[in-house]
Amino acid sequence: MLRNRLAKIVATLGPETGSAEAMRSLYEAGADVFRINAAYSDDGANAALVRLVQDTIADPSDPVGTLWDLPGLKMRIGDFADGGVALKPGGTFTLDQSPEPGDAHRVYLPFPEAFAHSRVGDLLRLDDGRLTLRVTEVTLYRLTTEVVAGGVLSANKAILFPNVPVPTAEVSARDAESLTAALEAGVDWVAATANGSLAVVQDFRRRVGDRVKLMIKIDSQALLDQLDAVLELADGLFLARGDLGSSIPVERIPNAQKDCILAARRAGKPVVVAAQMLEHMVSDPTPTRAEASDVCQAIYDGADAVTLSAETAVGQYPTDAVAMMDRLIVSAEADDPDPGTLAAFSEEDTTETRVESIGGAIAHAAVGGARELGASAIVVHTSSGSTARRVARLRPGRPILCLTDSAETRRAMTVVCGVHPLMMPSLSSWKEIVEVAVRATREQQLGDDGDVIAITAGMPLGASGSTNILRVATL
Repeated sequence: MLRNRLAKIVATLGPETGSAEAMRSLYEAGADVFRINAAYSDDGANAALVRLVQDTIADPSDPVGTLWDLPGLKMRIGDFADGGVALKPGGTFTLDQSPEPGDAHRVYLPFPEAFAHSRVGDLLRLDDGRLTLRVTEVTLYRLTTEVVAGGVLSANKAILFPNVPVPTAEVSARDAESLTAALEAGVDWVAATANGSLAVVQDFRRRVGDRVKLMIKIDSQALLDQLDAVLELADGLFLARGDLGSSIPVERIPNAQKDCILAARRAGKPVVVAAQMLEHMVSDPTPTRAEASDVCQAIYDGADAVTLSAETAVGQYPTDAVAMMDRLIVSAEADDPDPGTLAAFSEEDTTETRVESIGGAIAHAAVGGARELGASAIVVHTSSGSTARRVARLRPGRPILCLTDSAETRRAMTVVCGVHPLMMPSLSSWKEIVEVAVRATREQQLGDDGDVIAITAGMPLGASGSTNILRVATL
């Protein structure tokens, strides 16, 4: 299904959207990638979700991707008997080591180190900083707190402690276990938390190899300071603004977003913006004006994809949320007077970007030629997807048809801005590539008789990194 927009939508699956019917509804509304948040369910259930996505949306003309978000080293509270509780400012709430389901007065916290290192007066942040507790009493088995900033607290929410050390030298045992399950399930992308450590990024890269695409979550100042080094190791970035907002002053989030997007685009790798984008739609059929502006700003900044989290996982209007995000992206892309040049990647930046290979030069030529000639599409024949990413980072302002004989490449491309991946059998000649490119453009209704398309490919065919030919064809 070809979208009428370029940026992609990542929709998180959850209790409200774990059925085949719900997945199909989300996909038809505009979801391009389904995110599985591994922190909220066991690995077996998460693997079943991946398989269900692949079985439900299996038509070759309907590309869909899966993103497995690893649990990370976050400390999380336990379950509640009623799913959640309302905490009121001034009230008392206890964190303890009893595994019994929580209630309005207490909840399980399965981290002994939290009790050993906490101090009276510490401020504890929960659920991306929405709720705040002040510690009033500490024992080895219990933390008594006063509610400073209240609200609804639901099960498994992350909690941040100011004085509890977090190990960062290697991938945690829980993440390693979850990563193994993700690889066995055949996901397309894994999003990983490195806790500010480049060594952990390197550890993830070693474990993943080339079996899956690796997306590193930017959630701390330490990783913001090492964006280029992270991008040398990762296949993409996941801007976790909720966690980042607990690490840096909130007023710095907009500039951090621009920095991440610009760095990723210069590296030719996708960047996903996440957290609190249409959160009002968890319980309301319409977003706030500020949320609508937030989604559009991410598109103006040049994000490859934007994310729905609770809106589709547990919200009352999951399909409406996807449809609304689709409308907002379409509107934002139409707003820009030059859709090929978004604010975060000016023409000056483009011309100064170093062309590192013949494939990079071909990508620049294809985009420049397509703009000059008013081409209706750019068609990229690729095995690895690298040329499609090179073209996409320049934001040509028109669809990029990615013809590939690799199912893995096809699914991985679903997160890349402007790229519509299509499975094609192995092609044996340039004549065949041109014929297939013209036919695919017509079938996707991207051009009429007399329109031109730009086509890139490499000789010898099928060799990764061999893109060296550009041709213009007329429909």
